[in-house]
Amino acid sequence: MSATPWNSLEIIKLIISVLTPVAVLALGVFVARATARIEQAQWASQKVVEYRLKVFETVAPKLNKLLCFYTFVGRWKELTQSDVLILKRELDEAFYVNRALFSSALLNEYQSFTRTLFEMYAERGHDALIRAFVETRLGDRRLLTWWNPSCEGCFASENLPSLAEIATAYERLCDSLRVELYIPTAGSPAG
Repeated sequence: MSATPWNSLEIIKLIISVLTPVAVLALGVFVARATARIEQAQWASQKVVEYRLKVFETVAPKLNKLLCFYTFVGRWKELTQSDVLILKRELDEAFYVNRALFSSALLNEYQSFTRTLFEMYAERGHDALIRAFVETRLGDRRLLTWWNPSCEGCFASENLPSLAEIATAYERLCDSLRVELYIPTAGSPAG
């Protein structure tokens, strides 16, 4: 008896037996590349969050100092009007230099916060005016050792924000920072 001739079924079996390892290899390469891209994206995202945290470590104490100065709490008595303007400049630099790392929503909240606290461009070539009360039932800046009559000109005299408006602007900025750092709000599950 002679060998059976190749029929189409045998040819198909042979093709499948050859193509199966090739297909498995191609699928493995595809999965490996996709996994590498995902790992790369996770690594990059982690690095961005780490850098954002470094920025936060820089700006958080300065934001808190401004809040204390404006709301007459904490170490408000230790901050002069010059200190407040320096804090504003340092915060401006930190937020604007790092704007590529954060969303425009965060920058908008920061700008809203500074508009609440400062009257910018009140007079060309001069510092922003501090939109804070000089005297309230909580304290009188005129009684502090650093105060002198020229300090009065550093403070805006009208359209001053209330303590509640200042606290609201601060909280909104903090909420935006929390979102950018993937920090859940109190009572919310992480994730």
